[in-house]
Amino acid sequence: MRTFFLAILLVSVGILWASPQLYAQSGARSGGFSGGGRSASGGRSISRARGSSGGSGSRSRVSPAERQRLAIEQFQNQQAAAAELAERQAQLSKRQFKESLVQLGFDENRRANSKQLKIALTEAKGDFRALRAGTVAADNLGVLSVPFRLTNKEIDRQGRTLSWPSLLQREEFASQVKSIDEAILDKTLTTEEAASEFLGDLGALNESLNRSVINDKASLIEFAKARRFITGLANELRASDLLM
Repeated sequence: MRTFFLAILLVSVGILWASPQLYAQSGARSGGFSGGGRSASGGRSISRARGSSGGSGSRSRVSPAERQRLAIEQFQNQQAAAAELAERQAQLSKRQFKESLVQLGFDENRRANSKQLKIALTEAKGDFRALRAGTVAADNLGVLSVPFRLTNKEIDRQGRTLSWPSLLQREEFASQVKSIDEAILDKTLTTEEAASEFLGDLGALNESLNRSVINDKASLIEFAKARRFITGLANELRASDLLM
């Protein structure tokens, strides 16, 4: 009997000892599968994502030659846009300058025009000094930049006659002055072509005047008045509808 109870006790202890071990092994296998599954699944997801990214990068990769072509195209587009903007600004400046000349031609703006004439004379004196100093070439000095109109004493717009400054009445300018007078008197300035040709003649006369200063044949005030007069003639034409 005692032996029977001892055998039962031993079996019970064995069962109790074996149960936790079986439970632990079962839990380890379950956790490993689930965690391993998640890990495996996560690894496969990352691998696919990287593969997809790599494929997209390879499809969007641009060759050096293509990059150079695109850069040149972009530069050319920028240059074209800049040129177009500069042209628009130049046209706007010309229109604004013309409008200023038109306004200065009205009788009610004589006082304003008188101020502009004085500014133009000062600018012409500066040009005289530059020519004498040799800091500017005779053929590189165009019209004065200040907007102004000739006075009624300098130009008879109805009779189409001019009162030339004393310096421009010298023999060395006679042929050029005669050509300009004839163009005005003959009323030939009716087309854009004729207007452009007339401005060319004024430019040639202006260059001859500049050379007279370099050759020491003109005084400061004589030159300043003559230069202002030539620019004034150009402004009379620029204020018309023949030029923009």
